[in-house]
Amino acid sequence: MFRATEAAHGFAPKHSTKTERDYIVYYASLLIFSRDKEGNYIKCPWGKVAQHAYNFLGFLVVLGMYNSIIMPHKDLVVFGEPVNSRSEWHSLQRFMTWELYANNMIHAVLFQLYLTTYVKGVTLIWTALSRCQVDEVMKNPMFESRSPSDFWSRRWNLLIHRVLKGGVYKPVRKHGSIALACISVFLASGLFHEFLLAVMFQPLPDQVDSQGNCAGCFSPAYGYTLAFFIWQAVLIVGEIAFGRSKFFQTLGKSLPSTVRTILVISLGLPLAHMFSEPYARSKFFQSGLQGVPTVLALNN
Repeated sequence: MFRATEAAHGFAPKHSTKTERDYIVYYASLLIFSRDKEGNYIKCPWGKVAQHAYNFLGFLVVLGMYNSIIMPHKDLVVFGEPVNSRSEWHSLQRFMTWELYANNMIHAVLFQLYLTTYVKGVTLIWTALSRCQVDEVMKNPMFESRSPSDFWSRRWNLLIHRVLKGGVYKPVRKHGSIALACISVFLASGLFHEFLLAVMFQPLPDQVDSQGNCAGCFSPAYGYTLAFFIWQAVLIVGEIAFGRSKFFQTLGKSLPSTVRTILVISLGLPLAHMFSEPYARSKFFQSGLQGVPTVLALNN
């Protein structure tokens, strides 16, 4: 969808239309192939492929260890009492507890580990089959981001970032301000993730009874995910408005990198549970355990 709007507004990269092969690769590939300054594919030697295999196996082990710690907890709520209802999950009282932010951090790291691990696996397959390098997708955003824009523009899921940049940001920026373009990107991303919820948690025909009900199915609540992305847009617009001021420039240069990362993540965490709720309270992450070396207690 976003690739279509990118092409319709004339923002598809030049290399994507050089040949029929380039066109098919650009619009059909799961990952983005790396290119040199002339637009040619960058070869991936077997040594680099072996490095991808090593990285994938390493992240697979780390993900398994992380899952082994948090999966036994109901709804992945490691700190505090288990949450028994959706209204309790989103209650205003939770904002006043440190457990909310600790659990949000745990869920955010879990998302990063899953995305990074599976992208590493796809990267290994892609480079081994094509013998061409691909662009990196995840660059450790939870522990190395220095600003909200650094988190979203240069570290978190750069595959989707590039798709939204070409399909939403550039078309809107052509006719509007940077702030409007950024807001449009996060609105589009929020609506897209709401759509994903509807698709992922749609009951299968054999799960529905004669009355159209599914007793064991999880039904997500809509609107919370969009609210999370709107909050991220507020942070980005705030950075655009105030980030270049002398005060914040001086503050940014004086603070250690680790402190800047903590501040950035702290700004994004308050509403993170609005995004993570359907994934944490359903069996979404448990479904991703296939092939992940996880240690869990057996039910009696």
